[in-house]
This record gives sequence, C-alpha cells and structure tokens, in this order.
Amino acid sequence: MADYKPFKHSEKQLQRSIVEILELHDWYVCEYGKPGGHAALRGAVPEGHSDLLVLKRLPTGPVAWFIEVKVPGKKPTPEQWAFMDRMIQAGAKANVITCIEDLLVVLRSWGQEVKVEVR
Repeated sequence: MADYKPFKHSEKQLQRSIVEILELHDWYVCEYGKPGGHAALRGAVPEGHSDLLVLKRLPTGPVAWFIEVKVPGKKPTPEQWAFMDRMIQAGAKANVITCIEDLLVVLRSWGQEVKVEVR
C-alpha cells in the first residue's frame, strides 16, 4: 500500500504522486512535457494538451483519460479547457485533479479498488 501525506506541494510533486498511484494500479501513464513525452513532439501536440494521458482497459471497456494537474486554487487556461472539451466530445474522459483525494474519487467512481493511505 502506498502512503501519501497531505502537504503543500508543487504541481510537479502532485503530478509525481498521481503517476505513482496510477502506475501502482496498472494504468499506462504518458507524462507530457517530460523526456519521452510531448517535448520530443513539439508542434504535434495540440495547444492546451493535458499533463497526463492515462490508459487502461476496465470491465466496462477501455478508458482514455486526460488529466490536467493543478494545485488547489489554480485553474486551467482557456486552451486547456478547450482541449479537455474536445477530448470529451471524442469519447475520452478528462478531469482537473488538484489533490490525491480528487484522483481517488474519480477512480472509485469507475469501480476501481484503490489501495493508498492518505495521512
């Protein structure tokens, strides 16, 4: 079981924790803006692209999930909202995640057993 403490965190630290939780639960995660992410594909990724593209086959079918990571109090840009709207219209999932609890709520709403301890 992973152990996560609430803390004043940067967006980078929050994103790292999100990725760790998802990977522990067998989600495929592509981080954009990291080596091997969209930094290598400049111009090929639409403006406002979400921080994470997450994939998994659930009992209800495959899920393509775009996650915009923001620290509490920060909001997505208009371009980020527009990108998420386009992805939802295309049949994907898209969420703004501002804390680990947000992530857990979404995963559990999809019937995912999530084993993390938030202290």
